[in-house]
Amino acid sequence: MKKIINFVLILTMIIGMLVGCGGKQSAVATISIDGMGNWGYPTPFASVPRGPSFIRVSMTHDTLLWKGKDGLMPWLATSYEKTDSGYIFHLRNDVKWADGTPFTADDVVFSYNYYKKYPPKGFIWGAFYMVKSVSKIDDYTVKIVPVKDTTEFLDLAVSTVFILPKHIWEHVSDPYTYTEKDAFIGTGPFILEKYDSTTGLYVYKPKEDWWGGTVPYTVEFINSSSPVGDTAAGKLDMVYLWGSDIFSAKKVLGDDFLTKRGDSYLMYFLIFNTEKLSTNVRKALASVIDRQAIVDRVAHGYGHVPDLIDVQIGEDEARNILGSVKTLQMVTSPKFETIALAIKDQLKKTGVDVTVKMLPMGASDEAVAKGEFDIAVIAHGGLAYGPAWVNITWPYKGYHSQKWQIVAQKLKFYSLDDMKGEIKAVLSEEVPVLPIYTPDVMLFQRKDLPVEFFFAPRGIGAGIPIPVNKLIFIRK
Repeated sequence: MKKIINFVLILTMIIGMLVGCGGKQSAVATISIDGMGNWGYPTPFASVPRGPSFIRVSMTHDTLLWKGKDGLMPWLATSYEKTDSGYIFHLRNDVKWADGTPFTADDVVFSYNYYKKYPPKGFIWGAFYMVKSVSKIDDYTVKIVPVKDTTEFLDLAVSTVFILPKHIWEHVSDPYTYTEKDAFIGTGPFILEKYDSTTGLYVYKPKEDWWGGTVPYTVEFINSSSPVGDTAAGKLDMVYLWGSDIFSAKKVLGDDFLTKRGDSYLMYFLIFNTEKLSTNVRKALASVIDRQAIVDRVAHGYGHVPDLIDVQIGEDEARNILGSVKTLQMVTSPKFETIALAIKDQLKKTGVDVTVKMLPMGASDEAVAKGEFDIAVIAHGGLAYGPAWVNITWPYKGYHSQKWQIVAQKLKFYSLDDMKGEIKAVLSEEVPVLPIYTPDVMLFQRKDLPVEFFFAPRGIGAGIPIPVNKLIFIRK
């Protein structure tokens, strides 16, 4: 009897340990990431047109080509070939939409035409102006003809375009407000299990029998008010930070986390109201602002000053010009407060008093768009690619320059490296903006995490510097 009791006790202990291990496995199977905000319903039409939205949609939807650790790689297309008249893409024939409907070339042709009819906000969803035509050759072959064939075409007009299920979206006449359950059906490795429009929580569960491999993890994006603290407390498995936040996080997280440093492809700008401030005043302001000092003070060295402007004006001349400028109103948002205050302090030493008007980001953008400012601090992202530079003073609309328009037209098709000299020439002459600095970006992840986050070269899609790539969660 005692042997039976002992056996039962031992068996109970073993089961208890297995359950305990199972609980731990379950905890590991859910990977929690700082969501950095609430980005709306995750479709190319209904979400906020920013990088985090693109990442959300990529969890459920696929593109013909995708960006991996080494650059572009086949995805829904198994291969492609370049011809004199365009690109031929050979599609996978084993892919199904989340509702079981087969994926075919009809979906690809439909998607490109639909996006042209209903353009998503922001070029992160695809540079459709680069595409002349898309046609079906057979059920698993399509031809895409570019308006102009450039080195950026595949990156901006193919790897950024999420293919939509024709059988669903052909019945949708207002995609910008469409958020029914089937709006999130894709061919990607995940299914959207939950989106909380109040808190900004996104939960993605693995798709069973997915064409690309096994997906053993549920992924949740949590809109944390204290991402570093939550990471230290174990509530988040990974957080990625910019500039000064890196310095603060290192002090809190120490050496207990795996870190990787990347390029942010983001830049802070000082925008000048060209309708209120003369070219000479703009040049004088640009010349007296010490951008490296701002990097040292605000970002603690985690950033660099871009070589995109060279204002040829001496300090004495600049101070003489600014003698007639007594006050300036600066508009910005709390996110850029430290940069704004650093500029305010520097200009005060030259006799210029700056009044800082702090507004929520949306309201700040609106005030700048209306021209209700003298100077403004703002950030532009996705700057690995030329199209992000076209509206150099965005959201300000008062800068009109024939010289910049010539540069802007080229930027739609060519890379920043190709255009850097021409950008610098116009900015140095007309000074519509002062590029302040580009912050570094760094990820912090738990060392025992069974996945390894990484930064894709030139960012995911159209230069998104977010180290959350769906490839991380896939097991072949």
